[in-house]
Amino acid sequence: MGYGKIISYIIFYSIHLKKLLIGILFVLLFPIPSFAKEQVTLFWGVTCPYCHTVREKISEEKLDEKIDIVEIELQENKENLPKFEEKIKECNINPQQAGIPMLFVDGKCYQGVDPIMEKLNGMVEGKDVNGSIEEIDLVEGKRNTEIMIGIVSLFLVVLVLFGYYRQNMKTSRKKDAKKSKKVYTLILFLLAPLFFASKTYAICPLCTIAVGAGVGFSRSLGIDDLIVGLWVGGLLVSSSMWLFEWLKSKKIAKKHTETYWAFGAATLMFALTLIPLKMAGIIGHPFNKMFGIDKVLLGVVIGSVVFFASGRLHFYLKSKNKDQVYFPYQKVVIPVGALWLTTIILYLIVYY
Repeated sequence: MGYGKIISYIIFYSIHLKKLLIGILFVLLFPIPSFAKEQVTLFWGVTCPYCHTVREKISEEKLDEKIDIVEIELQENKENLPKFEEKIKECNINPQQAGIPMLFVDGKCYQGVDPIMEKLNGMVEGKDVNGSIEEIDLVEGKRNTEIMIGIVSLFLVVLVLFGYYRQNMKTSRKKDAKKSKKVYTLILFLLAPLFFASKTYAICPLCTIAVGAGVGFSRSLGIDDLIVGLWVGGLLVSSSMWLFEWLKSKKIAKKHTETYWAFGAATLMFALTLIPLKMAGIIGHPFNKMFGIDKVLLGVVIGSVVFFASGRLHFYLKSKNKDQVYFPYQKVVIPVGALWLTTIILYLIVYY
C-alpha cells in the first residue's frame, strides 16, 4: 500500500473521530430532555364511598384507558399504608388532614372527587392543573363548619324565644294569641328537628346507622372528624341517660343498684355505636389523628365529658333556684350550648 493511500485513510478516520468526540461532548453538555410518563397513583379504601365514586367516574369516562393509573387500597391492605405516608410527606400534607381518595402525580397530591377528576381530565386534555387542590376542600370544610355553628346558634336563640313565647301565651288574651298564630307556627317549624330528634332516643340501637351516616355526610361537607365526634359523644351520653331513665321507669333499675345500671346503659350505648364504627374503618385510620388519638374517638370523649358536665350544671343551677329553671328549656340549652361553645374552640384549633 502506498504512503499516499495510508495518509488518506488517517485523515478520513481522524475527521470521523473528531465528529464522534464532538457528538459525545454535545450530549454531555446538552442532555436530551426526558419525556418519561407521569407516575399516577390512586389511593383508595373499600369502605370509602367517595373512593368508589372516583373509580366509577374514571371507568365511565374511560380515563384508565388513556392514563396508566396504579390503584392502591389502604383499608384492607394495611401493608400499603407506608406508601401512603411516604406520598403525603412528599406533598407536605399534614397527616391529620390526609385522607382518601387521594391521587398522587409527580410529587403533587389531589384529595377529593372533584380535584382528582379535574387533574385526570386535565392530563388527558393536555391542560396544566397547578399544584394540589386540597386547600379547596379545607376552605369548604371551614365554611360548612361555620354554617353549622350558625345554625346551632339560631336554634338556641329560637328555642329560648319559643319558651318565653309559650309562657306569655298563657297569660295573654285570646285576641293576642290569634294575632301571634303565624309567629307560633314559624317557631314550631324551626323547632321541628328537635322533636324528631327526641324521638330517636327511643330507638337507640339505630344510633350506629345514624352516626355512621352522619359522619359520612359530615365528611362530604368537609367538617373535621374531631368536631363530628364531639356531637356523637353528646348524642351517646344523651341516649345512655334516656335508656337509664327508661330502666328506672320500668323498675328494672332498683335504687340500690342504680349506679351499676347507669354504667351498664352507657357501656351498651357506646359499644353498640363505636365497635361497628371501628369495624367499618370510620374509627382507627392511622393518619386521622390529633395528639396521637383518633379524631372521631377524641371528639366522642370530649363531647361525652362536656355533655355530661353541662347536664350536671343544669341540675345544680336548678337546685340553687328553688328547683326552678332560670330560663325556658334550660335542660336542653345548657348541654347543647356547651357543645356549641366547644365546637367553636375545636374549630379554632383545627382551622387555625
